[in-house]
Amino acid sequence: MKSYRDILDDLSRAELPFAVIGSRAIEHFYPKWTAIHPPADCDIVMPFEAALLTRACDIVSKQGWLVELWGEPVQLPLSAEQLAGKYYLRARRGGAVLDINFETPLRWETWQSGLWWKDGVPYAARGHLVAAKRFSDRDKDQAFIHWLRQSAWEKR
Repeated sequence: MKSYRDILDDLSRAELPFAVIGSRAIEHFYPKWTAIHPPADCDIVMPFEAALLTRACDIVSKQGWLVELWGEPVQLPLSAEQLAGKYYLRARRGGAVLDINFETPLRWETWQSGLWWKDGVPYAARGHLVAAKRFSDRDKDQAFIHWLRQSAWEKR
């Protein structure tokens, strides 16, 4: 079975614009946090362009992932109309989950402006990851922000 790294490499080789976000990106900056809260899935962000998202879904599905849009299997090509009001596509393979986000609190241009590359895969910048977490009202994201504040306070 292909790993997250393998599918990220496939997307990168296809020269698709994307960035790894969420817990997989955070683990590079905050290993103490992810030692306690290991990533359960992989999140990427892409521009909201139906043609690019279709290409990504095609690559992912050819590797045996089932791609869904809000619980329904996707039919390619994707259209802007069918994506409107949604914010991510979810791909599953075995126990693995890959979320392809296209609407986030930060615009694609912001994510793109701070990319850093590790072994050929683009990751979101630390500040952008933290900013996105601050926008979220999910308990796990707020717990991370609280942990960051505590860590900064303890370093004083």
